[in-house]
Amino acid sequence: MLVLALDTSTAYVCLGLADEKGIRGETMAKSEMGSAYHLFPLLSRFLESERLDIKDIDGYAIGIGPGSFTGLRIALTAGKIFSYFHSKPIKGISSLLVLSYPLPVSGIKAVAIPAYGGEIYAAAYRDKTPLIEDTICTLPHFVSLLENMNEKVHLALHPSLHLSTIPSNISIIELPFPPRGGILAQLGRENLLKGEMDDPITLSPNYLRASQAERRLYGEGC
Repeated sequence: MLVLALDTSTAYVCLGLADEKGIRGETMAKSEMGSAYHLFPLLSRFLESERLDIKDIDGYAIGIGPGSFTGLRIALTAGKIFSYFHSKPIKGISSLLVLSYPLPVSGIKAVAIPAYGGEIYAAAYRDKTPLIEDTICTLPHFVSLLENMNEKVHLALHPSLHLSTIPSNISIIELPFPPRGGILAQLGRENLLKGEMDDPITLSPNYLRASQAERRLYGEGC
């Protein structure tokens, strides 16, 4: 099974391919003008470099966030269209899980990236099993949750995040940012081969909270 991955949850467009041999290829580009301007030209060049047509793809893996409210919808919409019209399976994967995948396998793996308003998007895993589901909170609160686990934790922080005090059970390591398209494709392929897939009509992004426009309209509590 040849799986194509698309992720626009961050300021990057990330693409990847995975087959029975593992990661076949991946590429990314900074989307300074917005993901919608970069996704399809990058995808066209990527498939051409791999000597593939979109019809050669057997399934799709989509980074569903959390992340940029507008950006998330770009890759998701493209993947849903490809999946629906070519009758190929699709699987949404947490972008935080993709970020955690390269971290050391011993102990608990945790990742944190900035969200708006001084908060973070974060999650913690044992291998690929969530111990703390994708959440939005402050960095000190997330660190307190990790400290209370009383186990060794490898915490990967976005470069813009800093801790003044680090609990003894937590080691800070470099965050592999942005989410790698190849890893997303690999994780999606594993799920699809198990028969774990999503409905291309109902698959939705993992926003975790309302958009800025909705908060302004309905209030911060929405």
